[in-house]
Amino acid sequence: MITDERANEAFHWLENNTANIGRTRATMERTEILRKRARKRAFIDAPDGSVAAKEAYAETHSDVVIADDAYIAAVLEFETTRAKQQLETIALDVWRTECANRRRA
Repeated sequence: MITDERANEAFHWLENNTANIGRTRATMERTEILRKRARKRAFIDAPDGSVAAKEAYAETHSDVVIADDAYIAAVLEFETTRAKQQLETIALDVWRTECANRRRA
C-alpha cells in the first residue's frame, strides 16, 4: 500500500528532478559525440597502414579509452536516474489506483 505521504514524496522527487533527468540525458548524448570525435581523431593520427591497423590504433588510443569511460559513467548516471523516475511514477500510479478503489468501496 502506498501512503499519501509516500505519494507526496514521489511527486516532489519527480518535480525536483525533472531538470536533472534532462541534464543526465544531455551529458550522455554529449559524451557519445565526444567519444566518436576521439575515435576519428585517433584514426586520423594513426600511423600509415591498413584501415584495420588504423582502426585498431584508434580503438586502443588513450583518448578513446578515456572518452569511452566518460560515456559509460554518463550512461550509468542517466539510467540510474531514469530508473528512480520510473519507480516514483509507479508509486504514484499505484497510489492513484488505491485511491480510486477506496472511493468505489
